[in-house]
Amino acid sequence: VRISLEEPKGAVNSPTFEETVKGRVQLSGVTSDKNGIDRVQVSVDNGNTWNDVAGTEIWSYEFDTRVIQDGTHVVFLRVWDEYQVQGLYSSLINTDNKAPEMALELPLDYSITSGNVFFSGNVFDNVDITELYITIRNFDGKPVSRKLQRIDFEHDKIITKTVDISSLEDGIYNIELSALDKAGNATHISRNIQLNKSKALATVN
Repeated sequence: VRISLEEPKGAVNSPTFEETVKGRVQLSGVTSDKNGIDRVQVSVDNGNTWNDVAGTEIWSYEFDTRVIQDGTHVVFLRVWDEYQVQGLYSSLINTDNKAPEMALELPLDYSITSGNVFFSGNVFDNVDITELYITIRNFDGKPVSRKLQRIDFEHDKIITKTVDISSLEDGIYNIELSALDKAGNATHISRNIQLNKSKALATVN
């Protein structure tokens, strides 16, 4: 008579807790037992439903993270050995399918500047903002210096920053503000700005 004295071992290796994922994602991991693995299942809804994975000792399971709310969730892993002894394990997964919310009060579209462009607004993400920056391009293909092609902002909820574009040639420029979160979701807002450096020479009598 052969008996199984130990629970089969199992682990979720990917994605890791340090990652934040979105859309369709593949869970993967490993299991082991000296008596062999009969089957493996995972649950992504707190154990309400269970799903068979592909594989046994090395397994994977794909699911759409959009069916669960954004945030941190427990992934349960259930493993049976060939003698139907069961092991239960858990891991954490971070999901974020919502792009950052962003509002830009200034600059106004098609505003005119002699050099300084003031940015005012706010940005919010339910997980974390990882990138906040502007890119500048000219409508007529005039060159934009490397240091002005991308300018990073602080990842604050309140946006307040002045950018000096007086080193560029006069003309109309498209300035796009982009916010990205940890999962790579992005929000973009653009403004068309006219640079007219001669305006700085105007005086009021």
